[in-house]
Amino acid sequence: MYTVRVQEHIAAPIDDVFANFADYPHFFRGRDISSSTITVEGTPAPNGLGAYRRIVTGGLVFLEEIVAFEAPSHFEYLIRDLKDKRGWNVPMDHRLGRVSFVRSGTGTDVQWISTWSISIPLVGVVAEKIVGRLTTRAFGQLVAQAKKELEAP
Repeated sequence: MYTVRVQEHIAAPIDDVFANFADYPHFFRGRDISSSTITVEGTPAPNGLGAYRRIVTGGLVFLEEIVAFEAPSHFEYLIRDLKDKRGWNVPMDHRLGRVSFVRSGTGTDVQWISTWSISIPLVGVVAEKIVGRLTTRAFGQLVAQAKKELEAP
């Protein structure tokens, strides 16, 4: 079992920060992300509870379901399907991803946590550590990108 945790303070109002992170096609962009789309709209539309998002990055295709959506405090997601670029299933058991937002002065504290395990005999634990480091870096880059955008004059 591996948990990624990224925390950041963003000098912007909580409603603006939440809206930025919850706009998945806008938020999930960058050099390693090929595409990010909403495949099923949620409530509220399009990004809320029940939404499915498809993210293509680094040779992997993620299908995630939004399982909680409480603006502007948090949203949660589960990876429902993960395939490599050949279409083969990746043996990951995703427990939960949660992005939470807390007012702090005139800004917002953001915490992104995701927990999973990789079930590959003999090498799963090593794979978790490698994937964990890569995921921590990727999450950090996405949060830094949002921070830069939200704090821009």
